[in-house]
Amino acid sequence: MTANTPQTNPTVYSPATLAKRWECSESHVRKLIRRGELPHFRLGGKLLRIRTFDVEEFEARLTPSSDQEPVPVVTRPRAKRLDIR
Repeated sequence: MTANTPQTNPTVYSPATLAKRWECSESHVRKLIRRGELPHFRLGGKLLRIRTFDVEEFEARLTPSSDQEPVPVVTRPRAKRLDIR
């Protein structure tokens, strides 16, 4: 691989590159990290990085296999508005 050839499957992702892969915002990726849902490590004490293994594990948890029933979406009833005057 030459220096100018981009890697198709990096060994680690930054929040920005992972956001591109998932087609979401970088802040969403950072929220997942902050909530502890997505494992990460710090490079040089400052830069957030996510291992490809952890990304694939996270995606596998969210993607039901063909022999599993889809996970139902649970919605909460909306709270009634209080009209305080």
